Amino acid sequence: MKFYLYVSGLVLTTGLLMLFLPVRWKLDLFSSSVALGSRSEYETVNGVTNGGYVLVEEKSDPYKLAETLDKKSAYLGAVEFSDGYDQALRAERMRKKRELFFRAFDPDPKRIYTPSEIYAKMRRAVLERSVDLILLDHVPENVREKFKKNFRISERPFPHPSLPWRRWIFSVPVFLILASLSPIISILMVVVALFNYDISLSVSSILSTLAVYKWTKRNPYYLFLSFLSFGLITNAAMSNFLYMNGISDFRGVKLSLVLLPGLLILKRLFENPWVFKSRKFIVIISLVFAAVAYYVYRSGNYAHALPYEIKIRDFLDETLWIRPRFKEVFGYTFLFFAFSESRWAFLYEFFGSIALVSTFNTFCHIKAPIYTSIYRSFLAFGMALGLYMIIKGGMRVVENRSRAGEVSTRRYVREQEENGKDIERSGEKGS
Repeated sequence: MKFYLYVSGLVLTTGLLMLFLPVRWKLDLFSSSVALGSRSEYETVNGVTNGGYVLVEEKSDPYKLAETLDKKSAYLGAVEFSDGYDQALRAERMRKKRELFFRAFDPDPKRIYTPSEIYAKMRRAVLERSVDLILLDHVPENVREKFKKNFRISERPFPHPSLPWRRWIFSVPVFLILASLSPIISILMVVVALFNYDISLSVSSILSTLAVYKWTKRNPYYLFLSFLSFGLITNAAMSNFLYMNGISDFRGVKLSLVLLPGLLILKRLFENPWVFKSRKFIVIISLVFAAVAYYVYRSGNYAHALPYEIKIRDFLDETLWIRPRFKEVFGYTFLFFAFSESRWAFLYEFFGSIALVSTFNTFCHIKAPIYTSIYRSFLAFGMALGLYMIIKGGMRVVENRSRAGEVSTRRYVREQEENGKDIERSGEKGS
């Protein structure tokens, strides 16, 4: 019965995605243009005019801000990473006129980045976060011209338009897939959705990743496509104006990244008790958990990245249009080895599961254009497949050489034995 619930959710997912993807793709392309301007061209909270465009960078009372902007029918511009960004988002959620909103970004507020780094930040802001306005106060002229040649520029910033249907339609397959894991929890989440849809859907989709992994055939290709599809339907079920414009965010991102890998490694460890009897393996497992803790800490847009890593990211962005996530490239490479007879298969499966939930998490960043998320997911999987084939080919070369060496050694031993026997025979004849 539970398996049939999963299949029903999968079939419904396929049908709804055929409806969702063309429309979302078209809307993302429509809103892919970005405005360029200086702060002096925009108003402040203290000087709001009717229909004006207001930049909010300083901390302010969100209640008063929402009331003031509604009276003037003014656009609220939240500047990313500024002191007033969170208050601006709260004000937008309180507004009666919610679709008068845009997000702005200053790529070099402290004037510490090189022109190439500034350009890379501008690219990511548009391609990964759908920013509506880039502030040029600290952007060199040559960077501005290069950016204008490669991106579509609009006169004024405008928000991402809403989808033409109610998003709860796309939540049905999520609840069906969750029911394949636990019907009771699924019913409970449906009841919770009547009071708080966003929390219910976040919890349901995170728990459903366990069901997707449980019912999917143990094959890297099927697993990748299953988590990709489930990420897409979750994206569709969350997509409204607030999420698509970064005003609200998917809740439980870090939980979604650790739940499946954490439960999986614990289960596999207890299935392999020999691990606890070896100091060597205990050290390895400890290092694995330390790496996972770092991986969770690094998740999100605000995590610190090392300088050399930033340079690698910028290079890959320029070369590949959008860089793949490193944890997905390496994780999927492990996933190809996960279902072998190796003693280490349980660790390979663990690292592979990290790649799977990362793919799901990619589509929880709903403000990113859908084509960007799809492209970077397939790119990571393709690079992992290439890396796997290289490693596998290298292992075969080593195995063939070792076999050839063993054959040569056996042949040499036989020859020496035969020579020894010949010497003994000649000695017997001589005597």
